[in-house]
Amino acid sequence: MRKQALLKVYELAKKNHDIIFIGSDLGIGTLENFKAEMPEQFFMEGVSEAHILTMSAGMASQGRIVFINSIASFLLRRSFEQFYLDICCENKHVIILGSGGGGVYAPLGHTHTIYDDFAITHNFPNLTTFAPCDPVQMELAIEYATFNPGPYYIRFGKGNEPNITNDNTSQNFITNHGLKLQSDSSLLFITTGITAHIALEVQKLLESNSILSHIYQLNKVKPFPEKEIESLIDNYQHIVIIEEHLEFGGIGSIIKLLSYRKVLHFHLGRNLISHYGRQNDILENQGIDVQSIFKSCIHLFQKE
Repeated sequence: MRKQALLKVYELAKKNHDIIFIGSDLGIGTLENFKAEMPEQFFMEGVSEAHILTMSAGMASQGRIVFINSIASFLLRRSFEQFYLDICCENKHVIILGSGGGGVYAPLGHTHTIYDDFAITHNFPNLTTFAPCDPVQMELAIEYATFNPGPYYIRFGKGNEPNITNDNTSQNFITNHGLKLQSDSSLLFITTGITAHIALEVQKLLESNSILSHIYQLNKVKPFPEKEIESLIDNYQHIVIIEEHLEFGGIGSIIKLLSYRKVLHFHLGRNLISHYGRQNDILENQGIDVQSIFKSCIHLFQKE
């Protein structure tokens, strides 16, 4: 999704000279056309995340719409204070594009992974958080953030994710978070970000066992749609939450507070993840894989 995100910012910047892009050591060749065509709107500041966020707040104070891109863990952890105070408390129109949310860069170690970004930013004032599941949602999230002032954090994966939504359904994903229906069902999956792809695979396996389900993709994670979720879960007998996040502070912990019923919650645990491997290895080690979720769902219906 990173490629689509940067291309979308480039296209918007050509139409609006108030749009600024700031990168943090993104590598040689990144957005070369942007730099060549709009040098006054393009900045590559190197490894200086705290400086970049304060710099962006200053630009936003002068009426600019500022996009920042780097690895999510660098922007949220290294510059926590600047993000909170300079951008969110002051309600500046700055959009953080966090590459590699979750375990995308897991082989590079703990410095490059962030499994608690929703928890970190949950109480940041004025902040809107998106976790799109595919390029279609990514582009719509960026458009929304561009034309609606305020601070944003957009978490996205490594790229090459197939489109699983379309323009019509995704329009609702921005404001109403969207519902991906199969047919009448007693089982509801609630996902966010790339875990929607896992839910779709589980849904196919369950359908082959005559079990139908719905998938509800949370594209906008913050502000959290409490009333919508409360009314939604009342319509289903079984609730399954899948997220690439630690147990506490993610969407699952909020939903479990809203629901008096037991829900299945697939998450990344409660502590530092010591297992080494790629993103899919980490997910499988923590039980966030198609077969583990499928077997747990089958068990739900076997107990009835």
